[in-house]
Amino acid sequence: MTSAIPTLLMSGEFDPITPPSWATLAAETLERSFSYTYPGGGHGAIVDLDCAYEMAAEFLERPTAAPDDACLSHLGHTPSIPESALEHPRDSLHDGPYHHHGEHQKGDGHGHEGTEEEP
Repeated sequence: MTSAIPTLLMSGEFDPITPPSWATLAAETLERSFSYTYPGGGHGAIVDLDCAYEMAAEFLERPTAAPDDACLSHLGHTPSIPESALEHPRDSLHDGPYHHHGEHQKGDGHGHEGTEEEP
């Protein structure tokens, strides 16, 4: 689609329905578009984030000018999982008091009456 109509493209970073990459593609053929991705946002960033709402309101008042995007810097960075959290061996997650390798509990479920080997 091509158009010269002023268009505001708003994407949440984690939007699984209309991901930011789609806005990037749309912006290529919309000659008067303004495209923004909201860190940490999902689908419907305009409802969830004051920053997105304020930018949309400003765009509606002045559609030929880019809205002030200073609020984007206040949204922070996307949280990530520390590398150390990914280094634990998978088997260590199963070595708790309620998991017994190769055995079925018999009796009260706490092993007080012995164990029975798996067939």
